[in-house]
Amino acid sequence: MAFTIRWTGLVLLLLTLRGCSGDPAAAAKAARQRQQFASHLLSAAKSGDVSNLQRILEPLDSRAVNLKLQGDVTALQVAVATKCAPCVKYLLEKGADIEMTQPSGFRALHFASTVQDEGDTVLKMLIKAGADVNAVAEKSGHTPLLLAAGQGLSERAKFLVKHGANVTASNKEGVTALHYAAARGDLDFAQYLLGMGANISAEAKPGETALFAAVQGNKTDMVEWLLSKASLAELKAEAALYTSVASNNTYMVNYLLAKGVNVSLARGWANGESLLHLCARKNLVHMAKYLMEEVEETQRIPVDDRDRNRVTPLQAAAQAEPATESEDVSDIQSEESVPASLFDVGKTPLDTFKLLLAAGADANALDDNNITVLHVAARQGHLKMAQMLIDHGASIHALDMNNANILFFACAANRPEMVKFLLDKGVSPMQSVLNGMTPLIANLLREGGSVPVVKMLLEAGADPMQADQRGGTPLHYSASKDNRKVSQLLLDYGANLEVMDNRGFTVLFAAANDGSFKTAGWLLRKGADPLATNFDNKTASKMINTKSHKADKFRTTYQLLSLAEWLARNGLSVPEYLPVLSGLKIKTMHNLADMSLHASVDDLFAAFKPSKAVEVSEEKRKRLFEALKADSNVLIENVDKDALEDPPIDPSQYMEAEASELAPFLGGRSVAEVLRSGELPIRKDEL
Repeated sequence: MAFTIRWTGLVLLLLTLRGCSGDPAAAAKAARQRQQFASHLLSAAKSGDVSNLQRILEPLDSRAVNLKLQGDVTALQVAVATKCAPCVKYLLEKGADIEMTQPSGFRALHFASTVQDEGDTVLKMLIKAGADVNAVAEKSGHTPLLLAAGQGLSERAKFLVKHGANVTASNKEGVTALHYAAARGDLDFAQYLLGMGANISAEAKPGETALFAAVQGNKTDMVEWLLSKASLAELKAEAALYTSVASNNTYMVNYLLAKGVNVSLARGWANGESLLHLCARKNLVHMAKYLMEEVEETQRIPVDDRDRNRVTPLQAAAQAEPATESEDVSDIQSEESVPASLFDVGKTPLDTFKLLLAAGADANALDDNNITVLHVAARQGHLKMAQMLIDHGASIHALDMNNANILFFACAANRPEMVKFLLDKGVSPMQSVLNGMTPLIANLLREGGSVPVVKMLLEAGADPMQADQRGGTPLHYSASKDNRKVSQLLLDYGANLEVMDNRGFTVLFAAANDGSFKTAGWLLRKGADPLATNFDNKTASKMINTKSHKADKFRTTYQLLSLAEWLARNGLSVPEYLPVLSGLKIKTMHNLADMSLHASVDDLFAAFKPSKAVEVSEEKRKRLFEALKADSNVLIENVDKDALEDPPIDPSQYMEAEASELAPFLGGRSVAEVLRSGELPIRKDEL
């Protein structure tokens, strides 16, 4: 084995370190040898047996020691991770590069800072060898000190600081060693770091100082110590209060308030929401009650306080999703005895909502977009909230800045119960927003609409032909979303198949443009005209570019519309004849068209087998195949060559090409014979 390994290593050096003279075969062989060598070296480094490493590396050039192994790590990094001090010592003596990085940017010292190594032998060895104690991992921004602090290895972290590690360094998230110490409640280490120059005011995200980390970790002793070392302003104490409220930690809230933290100044950095907004949004009813009634009156938050978007706490409460159970507080491990009741949350969003209304919250408050609380409650489907708001004077006919009424919001969010509630209250289903969209169209934008909602709107007087500013009618939208049930409902209430939008698009165009092939076929069977053109004089099929629309649904829609156009141009009723063709591909139709030059109508009749579900009279079949015989090239001529990915085969060569492609499967028979036998694959779902 030793000989094999040495031989492999020597070949590696010859083939990879000195080049392969441009010989592809030699290069391939070199790659194989390199992989084999790397595998041996990785196993030896992992084994923790220095003799294995010596057998492999001793006879070789020193450059082999820095070979990147599986996982893009070096033998030195692996040896450090396995805490093999003799291996590390040998590799360093052999010339291992101490600063080489793996994909995350970690170096050998990064690994050494996190492994449990009694006596820190490996760590000391690397530092003595000149490892950079402030090396930054490229992806995360961690230094060895930050990794050690994050793992709670305070003695190792102190050793790194003693040898020059920067105590103010932070990772890419802004977290420092002091943040880690505070979160763990490690007072001794925190005191050491502060004594060595750590910045007690350093923030990760805005406001997230070491105090914030200590509060999140519920480390009361650490919180008390930090408050004794810096001012509330330096510690951004309001942010710490915000996170204690967010975690529903009443004990910590009381503690911070007792230390003088101002309730009214504690706000979320992202949107500027107050603690009352936070309680409303998270349904922390007891915390909200405490803030509204128990804190000093001068610090109490106004019940209609506004965040940066002018949202009030009442609107924040209306935004909540219905809760199913109380918030889990099992992760809060207070260092003091705290009654469980202090952690209670409301069972439903109504709890905090009722509290705010009872305190005089404005039921008609508007945000920056003139959205009312009732708009929000309707969007979220909160029926009881909506009724309470109306009882407190909320306007049922309020409009936002886009002219959207309350019903528009309920329809857009597909809230059937809320839609019924609002219609019963007399909210208009005809009110359109600035771009002309109605509540009906708003519902259709969600997967083509909901039958219950659409039916309620139509029964309440919504106009199935009321278009938006682009001329799009409800049927345009339901067809584009491939929703045939809603489309049929709209037709039942008077929608027009052939109405055009501002581009000249009929409903069939809308279906084609979105590749809604099932609805396109349904529309054709309902009588939609496949020869109708838009204002650019293009039919629906010509709107589909199968080169840019790669999805099968677009190609299938194109094929379907091409067949429908062929039928219409030959005077054949599309609703009658399309089902007859629905089991055939266009390529098969080309084949039949070509056969019509050489075969009788009876031969074609025998060859063609439509779906069993389609009843086809002899007269209808004869008409179809007479059209094929009279116009044998039309299917090929009508194909948009620029739209097809592969140009169609010339008709005169089609049979020969088809026979060549199918030869292995024909068993010596002609294509015509196979067609007559009925063995040609016909899939109805192709169209």
